[in-house]
Amino acid sequence: MQIDFSDKDFFRQLGATLNNATWELIDKDERSSEEDMKMIEMAHASCYFWTEFGGPLNVQRGHWLVSRAYACAKLPWPCLHHAKICMEITEKQGLKDFDLAFAFEAMARAYSISSNEAEKTNYLEKAKRAGEQIKDSEDKNIFFQELDRGPWV
Repeated sequence: MQIDFSDKDFFRQLGATLNNATWELIDKDERSSEEDMKMIEMAHASCYFWTEFGGPLNVQRGHWLVSRAYACAKLPWPCLHHAKICMEITEKQGLKDFDLAFAFEAMARAYSISSNEAEKTNYLEKAKRAGEQIKDSEDKNIFFQELDRGPWV
């Protein structure tokens, strides 16, 4: 079967739809191992479509989502791998505000589930400082609500 990839808007929307579906599983208080796998697979699929059909900000947020899915599943190595990619894109693109704060949060969360308390604390402090710099009050509230949620091991 041949897939027509010429409809870039369709695939960007598919990435967004998969992102939202991933969040439905992230937001569950308890997930089965099958749901954890589905959450990870959807996060990867979303990241793929955003990487292929979005811009650098979409790619950064895609890797953040993949990292968060692995954090929720308590899988340290891939969580840290994608958090680092998110951080690298953030630095390379000069992303600030909301996205910088969340990149630091991803690193802190990844180090937390990796049982690296020193790096967790380092990045958590950076995340909090960056969060305080978020200009939009709604974005700031979203950031701190997410920062307060688990998993923090």
